[in-house]
Amino acid sequence: PCYDQPQTKQASPIHTTTSTREKRSRREYRRTRVDVAKERIRILKRLIQKEIREWKIEQWKKKTLLTLDTSKLYAILRSLRKPKIPTLTALQWRGQDNLNELDQATAIA
Repeated sequence: PCYDQPQTKQASPIHTTTSTREKRSRREYRRTRVDVAKERIRILKRLIQKEIREWKIEQWKKKTLLTLDTSKLYAILRSLRKPKIPTLTALQWRGQDNLNELDQATAIA
């Protein structure tokens, strides 16, 4: 990679002022351990989550509702209808496949 030119990151969905205020509050809380700073962190975290949620909704509307080509729209919606890949891998124990956490725990115990 070329180190002469600064690399730019993708635009963040949240305001940089909000995220920097949260970082400052976290640093202040680490230094002082004051409950006021901790509460400020919680408020800023909720604000950031709200901004991200609104940004995702806006992006979803741009992709789906403003798409003129219906073939692209159907491709997007088709990927949403597909079944999700399970997050847990199957545990094979004594010849049986255990797919959920409860079965895996009882099989091992």
